[in-house]
Amino acid sequence: MNRFLQRGLWCLLFAGIVLGGDRIGGAALSKLMEGADFRYSRLYTERAGGKILIAGNSRGLSFFEPHIAEATGYSTTNLSYNGLPLVVASVLLQDHIDQYGNPEVLLLEVSMLDARMSESLLPAFTAYARHSPRLTKLLRDRCPKDFYASELSHLYRYNSQVFQRALHHRNRSDKDWLATNPLSAELQESVAEWKLEFAIDPEAIEALSELSKYCRRKGVRLELVTAPYYPPFVDNLANLSELQNAAGQAAGLPVRDFSLEVKGPENFADYQHLNQAGARKFVEALIAENVLPVSTE
Repeated sequence: MNRFLQRGLWCLLFAGIVLGGDRIGGAALSKLMEGADFRYSRLYTERAGGKILIAGNSRGLSFFEPHIAEATGYSTTNLSYNGLPLVVASVLLQDHIDQYGNPEVLLLEVSMLDARMSESLLPAFTAYARHSPRLTKLLRDRCPKDFYASELSHLYRYNSQVFQRALHHRNRSDKDWLATNPLSAELQESVAEWKLEFAIDPEAIEALSELSKYCRRKGVRLELVTAPYYPPFVDNLANLSELQNAAGQAAGLPVRDFSLEVKGPENFADYQHLNQAGARKFVEALIAENVLPVSTE
């Protein structure tokens, strides 16, 4: 056999082994991910369908699912994630509504409009792209290199923190994903040193406007909410009202402001995030203000 032909055949064989291994490995990781008790895995494997639908960045986890379900009598789906951009949240929410029908209410935490929400998180959703034409289009348009790399290598889809989080919840629910510790004495004493100015993201504004239009077409009740901050920290938020106004104008809806609703360091894990004890108080306030419905059945 010609030496060059022999080398070519070996190269083809090697490429076939690599490609086959990639496809087998990708299929195995996909099965692990889809079986996880993780919010996006449940969303795309017919295990979601909560009547209280929620989205936010890490502050959206303050909509504490176990207590909402207990206090309202409705099932919940919380699609919040650390640093989740609103452009991604909008896709996930629309996919949920199209697949499972209208919720009683959709709660959206408005700090998602901050441009600090991580665009680097977007490629992590290539793992779920095959389940969603919307997600596929978003990834192809916004991060084409990562999208086409994930098409070439199926293993590449799972090289992300979202997949790692799904594995963490392989056999344990993520519905109680919220800290239990109180605000430390050190953070209480240093609160004046920490400042925050929101950078309002034009693309997030556009995404919110489109999501609001979608909700009106579908007859979905959308509620915009500002979750609680540690009260002494609120004075350090340079432009919270500007953020709220931008959100309200984009959606054509009022923003329900609960930023000062919960008091006391025992109810916060840090300046921007409630712990489980504080989240329970927040849920009670949402019910008292008729933001959250209560089942009569």
